[in-house]
Amino acid sequence: MDNVIGQTITQVRPMTDKERDKEGWYRGTTVIVLGNGVLLYASSDEEGNDAGAMFGRDKSKSFILG
Repeated sequence: MDNVIGQTITQVRPMTDKERDKEGWYRGTTVIVLGNGVLLYASSDEEGNDAGAMFGRDKSKSFILG
């Protein structure tokens, strides 16, 4: 977790086909890019079997990224 804590988000974007294929997934998801180059993305489970939806919430409602 040290490579995530305190880092700045520099980009939020769709997963590329190359990244999706590297994970062996059938579908892509939203990618959060940190300043140190770490990529964060949602998986359908802890085993990384496929992509998953990433949710957010502001003061008034929840929303889906991607």
